[in-house]
Amino acid sequence: MMAAPLETRRARIEARDAALYALGIGMGRDPMDARDLRYVCGEDGAVFPTASTVLADGSMEVLEQLAVPVADVLHRAEYLTVHAPLRIGADLLLDSRLAGMGDAPSGRGSLIDVETIVRDAASGSLLATLRRSMYLRGRVGLGTATVEPSVPLPELGERAAAQTLPGQALLFRLNGDLNPLHSDPQAAREQGFERPILHGLCTYGMVAEALLRARGIAPDALREFTMRFTAPVYPGEALDIAFGEDERGLHFTVHVADRQVKVADRGLLVVRP
Repeated sequence: MMAAPLETRRARIEARDAALYALGIGMGRDPMDARDLRYVCGEDGAVFPTASTVLADGSMEVLEQLAVPVADVLHRAEYLTVHAPLRIGADLLLDSRLAGMGDAPSGRGSLIDVETIVRDAASGSLLATLRRSMYLRGRVGLGTATVEPSVPLPELGERAAAQTLPGQALLFRLNGDLNPLHSDPQAAREQGFERPILHGLCTYGMVAEALLRARGIAPDALREFTMRFTAPVYPGEALDIAFGEDERGLHFTVHVADRQVKVADRGLLVVRP
């Protein structure tokens, strides 16, 4: 599996896909906001840059090849490099592969990394590189996992916020992740959660949008966006984003203040010069 990439897949970005993603991460709540409408209504063929994480991901195909039940998997981290903007109507070529696997440092599960390369079907040009890290509960014996080094951070003195809605997971699931963990209260309780949780990729997109808005940065300027998930977010909760900047970009952590829980860390946002 490590040596053999999956067969190249084709995908196409339709206007409905782009709009549904933008609405799913909370854009369009102000119907007079021209910035949001560009992505919600597909003006100029615009696609919000983190949409590739749901429109062009290949992790499910790799999990199927490994015969891993979706219920055993938790999203651990997401890494995105944007090489060129996605556009509505574009035909895409997707090449996915198992990029890494091993036992988690805790010894209570395993880590699986999947990489997907996104190219324009017409020109062959590179559009995005996605890397998804997943935690597989209860499975060990895959080898030693690489421990991520601690990186010194700048002072995280600036703040941004994002408000999730009670029904946000029910909307975001229409992007393709129909795992009942995000919609079925009984399924969520069986997996150890008090109620359905928000998709990690929804939190990911909302944080990216909130940081870009807080700094007045055009979304098309996004070059890299990384975030590690540390705890679940429940729909309806408010996200408190603490961030600071150094020569590498904007570093951030995300908390749910009402529960005093850190839900994401090791965040990094990099924009084009």
